This record gives sequence, structure tokens and C-alpha cells, in this order.
Amino acid sequence: MEVFTDKMIGYMAGGAIIGDDANIWNATPGFAVSSSELQSFVDIFKPNSEYIYKGISFHGEVYSVSSVFDGIAKAKSNQSGLIIAKCPTCLIIGYYDDLSTMKTCNQAVEKLQELITNNTNEKGIIKLDY
Repeated sequence: MEVFTDKMIGYMAGGAIIGDDANIWNATPGFAVSSSELQSFVDIFKPNSEYIYKGISFHGEVYSVSSVFDGIAKAKSNQSGLIIAKCPTCLIIGYYDDLSTMKTCNQAVEKLQELITNNTNEKGIIKLDY
């Protein structure tokens, strides 16, 4: 998984790849999040999720969810925000702040989503040919 999180560095303030069970598979250095926050990232993609209406808590702030569409959720709080992408067996979480931009974070998360999705087999195993 490190090969994936390495692709996040420089494009966002931090990020992680978590399983559908809300466990961290890998994260950029310094990316810390509580278990309840991790679960909210998974639950945001459930139909009629309460997080769409009440927001997502992250680093002690509530992030307003602006959209959940086509496997991508976006949330914002002041100058920072979250991009969360759904893959077949995991989620990619990108966090941007005033030192990074939503555009670069979004592009990096979507590229990772495509890479992981295109390399996940029917058994849910992510396989890359180097």
C-alpha cells in the first residue's frame, strides 16, 4: 500500500487508504484519525447516510458534506477539506489545507481511485504489475 500513499505526498496535506472495515491500510506521515472518524468515512457512502446531513468530524472540526456522487465524497471546513473516494475494497482519503489545494488533492485522489479500481480483481485483491 505504500506505493499508493507515496502518490499522495506533495498533492495534499495528508491522506490514507482504509479498508471497508474502517481499518487503516496505510497513511501518509502524521495522518492521525480516530476510529469513529474512520467509520464515518465508510458510512458516508451508505444510502441516506446521516453524515451527509450532519457533516463529518475530522481533527476536532465538523466538515460540511458538499457532495457524494459517483464514488467521490467532498467535505469542507473553512480553508480545509476532505476528498473521499470509494474503491471496490477500500477508500482513499485526501485532506487539504491552506497550504495545498482542493484541485490537486482531488486530482490525486481520483487518479489513485482509478489505479486501485482498475487493478482490483474479482476476488477483491489489488494486484499491480511493476
